[in-house]
Amino acid sequence: MAASSGYSPEFPSSFPATDKLRQFIPSFFQLSDDPSKDAEWVEHFCPDATVVMGDDEACGTDGIRQLRGRMWNKVTSRKHTLYRFSEGARNEADEKGERDFTLSGQVEYGLKTGEAKIAQWTAHAKVREDVDRVRFIYYKVQIDN
Repeated sequence: MAASSGYSPEFPSSFPATDKLRQFIPSFFQLSDDPSKDAEWVEHFCPDATVVMGDDEACGTDGIRQLRGRMWNKVTSRKHTLYRFSEGARNEADEKGERDFTLSGQVEYGLKTGEAKIAQWTAHAKVREDVDRVRFIYYKVQIDN
């Protein structure tokens, strides 16, 4: 199961402890749950990235920044718990530092109406990894209400 913070998914036992994704993923979800961290959250995406959250889609830094704002329109809080990480098959894109993976988890919302809601989610992601950092190229989330 997930670590006590909930931000680290269960990685396969063969997944290296030194892999940059082990730090990138928890960092991203901690920022996702903090409405004051918009700029830091957006920095987790390449300038030409695409993000799909349910029916909402954005491309590029400005579009992603706007999507981030819309994510908080109906909620006052959110808390992600990550369950599993699964890396896609390696291919020629790996030579460019690109990697595909899937995450699954749960998110608890505090709604502006005062209600609370829990939903399961699955995300497909593609990241670009260079010497200094990992950033999303593509990130698509499906929420099961």
